[in-house]
Amino acid sequence: MARYPTFEEYASRNAHKEGISRCNTLLSKNPKDVNLLITKLQLLCDANQEYLSTLDQIVSHTPPIQDIQSLVNVEASVVLAQKNVYPIPLTSGPQVSALWTAAFKSANTSYLKLDILSVRFSQAVIDNRLQDAQQTLIAWKAFRPKDRSIYMAHAAYTQLLSTSNEDLQARLAMMLSKKAVKENFDDEKDLDCRVVGQILARQGMKEDLEGIRERPFRESREVYEALGLSEKVVLPSSNTHNDAAGPSPRQELETTVARLKESFSGCVKDSAPEQDFVKLAEETIQLFHNAISSPDLARSRGPADAAFLAISSLVHIFTTSGSQIPLLQAAFVAETLLSHNPHIHEARLILVYLYMRLRLGTLAAHFHNSLEIKEVQNDTVGHVLFTRLSLTQPFCSMSSTSPDVLDPHERSAKALQIYPRHESRLADTEAGVPDHGQSGMIFDLQALRRTLRTSLPRRMLLLEHRRIARMTGKAGSKSAVDALGPRVLANWRSCNDSRDFHAAFEYGFNVEEALYGDGKMGKVGERWMLPILAADVAASLANGQVPLVEDSQTLLQLLEQQLTDSKEPKVVNEVEEKCADITRRTLQLLLSLSRTSAISDDDSGEKARSDALTALSACVKDLPLNDILSNPASTNILAESLQTHYALLDVFRTILSTCRRLLTPPKHASVSDELKAGLSDLSSSVKDLVREVMASARRGRDALSVRNLRDQISSGTGGNAGRGNDVWQLLERSGTGMEGFVDAVVASAREGWEGVEKVGRLP
Repeated sequence: MARYPTFEEYASRNAHKEGISRCNTLLSKNPKDVNLLITKLQLLCDANQEYLSTLDQIVSHTPPIQDIQSLVNVEASVVLAQKNVYPIPLTSGPQVSALWTAAFKSANTSYLKLDILSVRFSQAVIDNRLQDAQQTLIAWKAFRPKDRSIYMAHAAYTQLLSTSNEDLQARLAMMLSKKAVKENFDDEKDLDCRVVGQILARQGMKEDLEGIRERPFRESREVYEALGLSEKVVLPSSNTHNDAAGPSPRQELETTVARLKESFSGCVKDSAPEQDFVKLAEETIQLFHNAISSPDLARSRGPADAAFLAISSLVHIFTTSGSQIPLLQAAFVAETLLSHNPHIHEARLILVYLYMRLRLGTLAAHFHNSLEIKEVQNDTVGHVLFTRLSLTQPFCSMSSTSPDVLDPHERSAKALQIYPRHESRLADTEAGVPDHGQSGMIFDLQALRRTLRTSLPRRMLLLEHRRIARMTGKAGSKSAVDALGPRVLANWRSCNDSRDFHAAFEYGFNVEEALYGDGKMGKVGERWMLPILAADVAASLANGQVPLVEDSQTLLQLLEQQLTDSKEPKVVNEVEEKCADITRRTLQLLLSLSRTSAISDDDSGEKARSDALTALSACVKDLPLNDILSNPASTNILAESLQTHYALLDVFRTILSTCRRLLTPPKHASVSDELKAGLSDLSSSVKDLVREVMASARRGRDALSVRNLRDQISSGTGGNAGRGNDVWQLLERSGTGMEGFVDAVVASAREGWEGVEKVGRLP
């Protein structure tokens, strides 16, 4: 007897066509063999081929399938076939539902019935198919009518399926809740009955909420907030010092800091001139120095507040001057604070912001690592390091042997793994509700899973990881792409922005947003992400890879609209905008190919490619590279234009890959001589531009000078020569020393510049 084919043996070597043919051969002899039909279904779904007729054969099989693993395999195959459907379907469909129902009804023991319900529910929850979960719970309620924990879970999923308080699902959820209140479900001591109060609160039923104010139904965050049961407790202030003896040094420091905070807030509110902030910076730095020099004050909170006020003033000066000097001075103040009190979390966080804005990737990574961020906290603070890391330090740091050495590719890959890992843990907890009975967790678990699934930082991190991979010649994480969900543009829009820009300090001026948004632009978000996504799609198409989104034409149209819409606020700098325009032209050329990636010979296709090539060549030719790469010496003392160099190399390398792809067409396709000549000329021009970028990076590296940098930092507060020289001299002697600080800064900048050459030398 011939050996049965298996899904794994054909899928593992991408031989779906061969496997399907083998199944068909065997099915011609035994058309009702359900195992063969399931294997065929798996291969069809994995290969994205038509599968419904095969599924219908499985559904109509008699007797009904009772093997749970076979049912799971069928359902998993159908879910796989729907992987790029958006929004994500709430059900695997009526055919699969019919399979589960038939299996349940035909089961001849209560144990098997319970197993079928349990597995179906857990699979539905893991896949986030809420409608399937609800239908399973309806059957479970009928099977175990006295199990009130199942009743509560059913009510919760019914509420989750509602889209408004007036729809059928909302009315059903309300009916279930009121029935539970009326029948005193809360008398059952071990029953988690929070769902009732949660539904009432979600639907704004004030009168019904008042009725459960003193009952166990109320024990949830939603009810407490709706009824105002979480009032703040104001503790009486205590006065422990002896007024007759006068204020202590700590109290004097706190009073002075409070006065300076008020002055700073007033300056921000009144849009005071830069010199007012320079004066504030000098005063707060002097206060900070005095505080850390006093044995009674050095370990108190006062020095930190003074330092943060100084940093706020210096960053504000940066937003008006554009000079890097105040940022370097702010970083030195923060490092001095940490040398006296290494447990100030806000100082470490703000140093990551400062060093990323200064384009010093290795130093930023060092302090990011020292924050000891816990797993899922990356979703709220990971942006501090990972935004534009690919354009700052894409390569592994070679200057350190410490455990926190920066490997951007590895670190970004590990950060991406956090999301599916936590999603899985949350899903497992939710799927276990019938066992542990904690139905009151369902709403919170669903909210957390949705936050992770739709996370904007997650998408930004994935784009950074993939750009790092392009920059270094490494492979991007396929599992991270698969875990993100449907490969459609809609999955990249209307995301949940969970980034926290209030984790450090704020005195009327948000330092975090100012540094993250380059001082003048708003913080980057979805509109910033669109051209980066387009660049990723273009690079994938140019290298014959599967793009992140299938509807690339829609992406191109949105990018064109964003670049030409003058009414929308700027979210990218000038260089990023020029790179986005080059990306747009490159994507147009790539999409001028047919969907089969074969180059058609018809006149319209040839003209489309010719027009796209002409537009791209003109865009590259008109690029003012010398103006872009040359920055005034006063603003480019370190690596101010470093990201410009990396961004240009990224788009240039995609153009070169595009030219190679079009000059080596698939079999049975041809490229006209005119198109070949144009592609060759474009490729040659871009190679020259790559060499210019590399030469500019070498000049940037060679211009680095420890002595010059130290002199500029010490020349005056906020870059104002002669202002506060004595203050800086005092501060230099208060911390770890200016020499070590400047050495580390220059070493980090040098690594960034040297990375540009590494990218330029890649094939």
